[in-house]
Amino acid sequence: MTDIPCFSISTGDGAYAIDDAQRIVFWNRAAQQLLGYSSSEILGRPCWQILAGCSRDGQRFCQPSCPVLAAINGGELVQSFDLIVNRRDGSQVAINVSSIVCSGLNTYNSPNDQQP
Repeated sequence: MTDIPCFSISTGDGAYAIDDAQRIVFWNRAAQQLLGYSSSEILGRPCWQILAGCSRDGQRFCQPSCPVLAAINGGELVQSFDLIVNRRDGSQVAINVSSIVCSGLNTYNSPNDQQP
């Protein structure tokens, strides 16, 4: 995939890219290590279905009508935010999400691998 910036491939933070239909088209090694999904089992699947993110108070955030994409498409700047997401093994992890408009690239990190 040539339109993914090289920093997303080599960063220690988990990074993924989505297409216009919210399907994951890129999944880096750090994302695999943090969440337990290999790129081969993740590519082509909807990000909201995989991450199933919720706010700290349990409100569903990741969904087909993505509030981040709506904000970006509306020309708004999106500040980083915390999210609780599911790992492949069923456990959850708290991450901090930053969105970078670059063909749908999103990055997230969990500096202390915090448990929710």
